[in-house]
Amino acid sequence: MFCLTRLLVLFLAFSGTTVHAILYQSLSHLPPNKTYDYIIVGGGAGGGVLANCLSEVASLKILLIEAGSSAFQNMTIEVPGLAARLPNSQFVGSYSMNWIWEEDIDDSQGLEFYYHFMVFTRGSMHDFDRWANVTEDGGWSWESLQRYREKIDKITPPVDGHDITQQFDPSAHGNFGPLRIGLPGTLQPTDDLVLNASTQLSNEFPFNLDYNSGNTIGVGWTQSTIANGVRDSSAVAYIEPVLSRSNIDVLVNTRVTRVIQTGIQSSVPEFRAVEASASSNGTKYTLSARREVILSSGAVKTPHILMLSGIGDSSHLSSHSIKTIVDLPDVGRNLQDHTLVSSSWSVNSTNTRDNLTEDTAFFQNQLNLWIANGSGELGTVSASQVGWFRLPMNSSIFDTVPDPSAGLTSAHYEFLFTNGFSSFSEPFPSDGGHFFTVLTAMVSPTSRGNISLASSDPFDSPVINPNLLGTAFDIFTIREGVKAARRFMSAPAWNGWILQEHGDFSQAHTDEEIEQYARNTADTVDHVSGTVSMGKTGTTILGSGALNSDLTVKGTIGLRVVDASAFLDKVVPPVDGHNTTGQFDPSVHGQLGQLGISLPGVLRPTDDRVLDASAQLSNEFPFNLDCNSGNTIGVGWTQSTIANGERDSSAVAYIAPALSRSNLDVLVNTRVTRLIQTGIQHSIPEFRAVEITTSSNSTFQVLNARREIILSAGAVKSPQILMLSGIGDASHLSSHSIKPIVDLPDVGRNLQDHPLVTVSWTVNSTNTLDNLTEDTTFFQNQLDLWIKNRTGLLGSARSSQIGWVRLPDNASIFNTIPDPSAGLTSAHYEFIFTNGFVSYSEPFPSDGDHFFTILVAVVSPTSRGNISLASSDPIDSPIISPNLLGTEFDIFTMREGIKAARHFVSAPAWDGWILEEHGAFSQARTDEEIEQYSRNTATTIFHVSGTAAMGKTGTTGPGSGALNSDLTVKGTIGLRVVDASAFVSHAFVGTSLSSPEVMLWKKPFIVAAHTQTATYILAERASDLIKDTFYRD
Repeated sequence: MFCLTRLLVLFLAFSGTTVHAILYQSLSHLPPNKTYDYIIVGGGAGGGVLANCLSEVASLKILLIEAGSSAFQNMTIEVPGLAARLPNSQFVGSYSMNWIWEEDIDDSQGLEFYYHFMVFTRGSMHDFDRWANVTEDGGWSWESLQRYREKIDKITPPVDGHDITQQFDPSAHGNFGPLRIGLPGTLQPTDDLVLNASTQLSNEFPFNLDYNSGNTIGVGWTQSTIANGVRDSSAVAYIEPVLSRSNIDVLVNTRVTRVIQTGIQSSVPEFRAVEASASSNGTKYTLSARREVILSSGAVKTPHILMLSGIGDSSHLSSHSIKTIVDLPDVGRNLQDHTLVSSSWSVNSTNTRDNLTEDTAFFQNQLNLWIANGSGELGTVSASQVGWFRLPMNSSIFDTVPDPSAGLTSAHYEFLFTNGFSSFSEPFPSDGGHFFTVLTAMVSPTSRGNISLASSDPFDSPVINPNLLGTAFDIFTIREGVKAARRFMSAPAWNGWILQEHGDFSQAHTDEEIEQYARNTADTVDHVSGTVSMGKTGTTILGSGALNSDLTVKGTIGLRVVDASAFLDKVVPPVDGHNTTGQFDPSVHGQLGQLGISLPGVLRPTDDRVLDASAQLSNEFPFNLDCNSGNTIGVGWTQSTIANGERDSSAVAYIAPALSRSNLDVLVNTRVTRLIQTGIQHSIPEFRAVEITTSSNSTFQVLNARREIILSAGAVKSPQILMLSGIGDASHLSSHSIKPIVDLPDVGRNLQDHPLVTVSWTVNSTNTLDNLTEDTTFFQNQLDLWIKNRTGLLGSARSSQIGWVRLPDNASIFNTIPDPSAGLTSAHYEFIFTNGFVSYSEPFPSDGDHFFTILVAVVSPTSRGNISLASSDPIDSPIISPNLLGTEFDIFTMREGIKAARHFVSAPAWDGWILEEHGAFSQARTDEEIEQYSRNTATTIFHVSGTAAMGKTGTTGPGSGALNSDLTVKGTIGLRVVDASAFVSHAFVGTSLSSPEVMLWKKPFIVAAHTQTATYILAERASDLIKDTFYRD
């Protein structure tokens, strides 16, 4: 277990003449007038990969700027089982949401180094093929990205040593990637139940050996970024290893407030500098890049920075007195996320993760286990299985809404199965109990929100409008997902385990009740993306994306976005050491990747039930050996960024290993406030400098790059930085008194996310994850296990299986709306199977029951939100409008996903296990009730992307994307975006269908998968694109 801080201490203590990366804790410590080739804004998945890969070229000077702190030696981060505490911890700030809740989103410029929930999903082959089609750049196709997929991860064995054969497909993973992926580190009593239910209901919930194989559809074992019971991350996998390099600096505790125009080339503004500060009152500094500024600040912060920099919708910028430099109306728009609803059942067992909550002694024992060796309940993810499913092709929603999923391998909703109570809207039941929870996430949402400026102050948070469940499709899908969770829990496998449905879910039976339950309890999964989406290169009109297909910001030079606002691995054994044969496909994974990917580290009692239900309903929920193989469809074992019971991440897998390189600097605690135009080439502005600061009151400094500024600030921050720099929709920029330098209307638009709804059943078992909540002694025991050897429930992902499902080809929604999925291997929704209670809208049940939960997520949403400037102040947060469940298709898919979850649980595999539906979900029976349940309970999975989307290279009009296919910002020189804001897909242009919702499919599309992995892949290719440019020069 190596956290960033520990490695820093080690390398700073090295003696001799070896020169290493310098970690600057303060902007004021950075030597004045120091020049870099690339300035990377944000140390998350995108920024970490870039810092690692670019610093491989010894002659390049790299600066990585991170708004967060480097002091990450904290058990809340390292212990996978404590992941739920991160959103409300000191590592995460708050952005205001223009919706029904206040969403906690990371305050840094790349989701920091560590903040993600560890489930490792790449998306389907159709997701990436759609990127290639939209950008007209074949380099983004599934086949073309094969080498990057293999380069990212490696599967690590579970801490408990169980056999992971048949839990993943080794061929779908790398062997040497930096990111370590683990299967559940502790087997759960519900593992067999989930798998058996999948077998029993295999027509609807087939088993999927590995959902990362390219076909996500089906129920499978959860793969997570946990290695040896410890969370893996970008910091551990990518940043930590490069700290020995002398050509990279890392600046922390610094916020980039905007990118600065540094010149003009051929009438195109250059952005090769950033303004940064440590605080709102701190001195502002300008840092320059010779080549590019790359925003990797995330799908919220990236569009925020862009808008603050004068890149965005000119009218929005003008409203905040920001001069528009680049009118990119898509910056901040098209915000997407995965809406999630949890459904829990009380169970006839005390062997659940609820013991971690209810039994302090158990918790302490588990903590001691983790401290000792990373084992126990705290060294694994909570969901040992997940499921990804499609609405039936004859679903009624397709009569009026085209299928928004990427294709038949891409799901509409997702289940996460948890052996315990899990809810984001309900507290743990005060009367205790043990539960099984199915979190239902809509992973093909059609709702779109946005990020906008609250003010021109870069330290003001942007306004986030997620627009969850904002469309009929999203409501339909979350409702059907909740229904499907019920069906899944009705399988005979659950007999004797499930007792009854819990809470409001148990009252949601009609469609109307389920819809209301979803609306009441829905939450985001924090998969915000699409707010600076890629589009067809060169087009800058509204809807064309904010990025070219090379992730450069349209209408700029020297500026790029690499994070989820635009839109890799090695499989490691699970922490419990069980045999993973049959849980994944080794052929679809790398062997030498930096990112550790593992199967569930703890086998759960619902594993067999999920898989049996998949087999029993194989026509609808087939088994998928490896959902990361390119075909996601089916139920398979969860693959997570967990290696040896520890969370893996970009920081761990990419940044940490590169810190030893002398050509890489990392600057943390520093905010890039805007990109600075440094010149003009052939009338095209160059952006090779950034303005930075550590706070709103700090001095602003300018840092220069010789070659490029690369934005990897995320799908929120990257478009914000672009807009603050004068790159975006000219009218929006002008509205904030930001002079438009590059009019890129797609900057901040097309925000996409996966809406998620959870559905839970009470179970006839106490062997659930609910023990982690209900039993403090059990929780302590699991924590002790994790501390000891990284084993136990805390060293594994909460879901051991997930499923990726498509709507039927004859679903009614397709009568009026084309299928928005990327193709037949891309799901419309996802199931995440959890042996316990999970809900983002309900507290943990007070009656002490045990639950099984399916999280249903719409993964091919058509809803679009946006990121916009709240003001021209780079410290002000942007305005985020996610627009979850904002289209008829998203509502339809969520509804059908919930129905499919019900159907899955109805498989014989659940006989004796499932007791009854829980909470409001149990009352949602009719389509209308399920829709209302979805709207009431849907949340985001925080898969925000597409806010500076790639598009066809060279096009700059609305809807054409903000980036070229090489991720360079359209209409600029020296500027690139490498994060989820670049995510794309402009589908169904020219369709004959008359529904107004069809127009939404001219916007970028989020991948029908958890967006972290797609960001890794995007960043790996971006690194090659950048290095290829360097070598050509």
